[in-house]
Amino acid sequence: MYFLNQLRGGGRVLLTLLAVSPFLGVEAADPVEVFVGSEICVTDYVMDNFCIARGTLLDPSGVVSLGPDGPIDHTLHCLIDVPQCIKSPYEILKKLDNGNYGRAWRLESNDLVVAHAKGVGKCDECDGSGTQVAGYKATIFADVLDLGSDNVPALIKVTSVFDDTLGCGGVEYAVPSMVTGDGSGSGLSLNQKILIHGSLMLIGWGFLLPSGVIIARLARHRPGSLWFKAHIIIQPFALLLTIIAWSIALHNFRALESGKAAGKSYTHAVFGMITMVIGIFQPINAIFRPHPPAEGESKSVLRLTWEIVHKALGYAAAFILAPVTIVLGTQLVPNPKDGEGFQIAYGVFAIVLIMLIIGLVLDKRSTSTSENDEPAADKKLAVGDGEVVSLNA
Repeated sequence: MYFLNQLRGGGRVLLTLLAVSPFLGVEAADPVEVFVGSEICVTDYVMDNFCIARGTLLDPSGVVSLGPDGPIDHTLHCLIDVPQCIKSPYEILKKLDNGNYGRAWRLESNDLVVAHAKGVGKCDECDGSGTQVAGYKATIFADVLDLGSDNVPALIKVTSVFDDTLGCGGVEYAVPSMVTGDGSGSGLSLNQKILIHGSLMLIGWGFLLPSGVIIARLARHRPGSLWFKAHIIIQPFALLLTIIAWSIALHNFRALESGKAAGKSYTHAVFGMITMVIGIFQPINAIFRPHPPAEGESKSVLRLTWEIVHKALGYAAAFILAPVTIVLGTQLVPNPKDGEGFQIAYGVFAIVLIMLIIGLVLDKRSTSTSENDEPAADKKLAVGDGEVVSLNA
């Protein structure tokens, strides 16, 4: 009864043909050409676009999404339970001659496939009756809505979903637009974009911006306002790198859209947003800083308030918010080895920053000691009738 209730519209016609084809001697022929409005039947693996765009699976991690093992190893937990995955469009994959998989069809709605997958799969959101852990495959009847393009597969509206054992009776439908990559058009997978984002953020917030803060705090003893010159060169350049990395995240990642259900990804995104807002605010408030007091004058309340706010925000962003965000980010990289690489690099940067602090402190002490050891200019005092007494004696 469930089987019959699932048949809708053209699906009934297709299934009828499939049922009688063995008795009519129907054999597999050339793929049937499709057009907008065509009714099709496809039996193959289904994967979410989030994992496709990553380049490697979220679960199990490190497996190439469209590689020979990607669709087979892709778990039902990833497909159904993970917010980023279930909220992204599902796609039907087709094996290519080279052993990898191409993106054949994109679903207009995931609903019917999700309902079927929950019935046959073993996952947190599944109904408990299924046992399949990975490699979700189904027979899907659908109407073609759009023929796709070089970067996006043809769009279909699913009308019914069955176990993959049903098959399509030997009938194959030509794929209008087979996409063999993530379809970004930039030649970069989501995984590569994550690596670029992480690298720029690590260089900016993990090294350059803290360096600028440390120099501004500990290098004021150097002549010629060296600390200020270094500060206004390092900070804007580092901030530019982080803004580029931030734009990559805003354009390509969906952690904020997924909300708290995304776990560490959402926490990382929230901390990152706060850190970047502070980072961008810092040069703006520096432009409008009150003038410092003239020699012999005390600081105005406005100047004192500005210094407290500017320094407090800088310290908080560079030494509290950024480290937390970076550490979380290293745990979210698709490939664990890449995450370990980021952690090692951050550790090296931390050591260099500590050495910078130690070096500047020692330099300041050395400079102060040298100044105290230098013979002062001969100070003389006239006493009485033109007698001169040296005060250096």
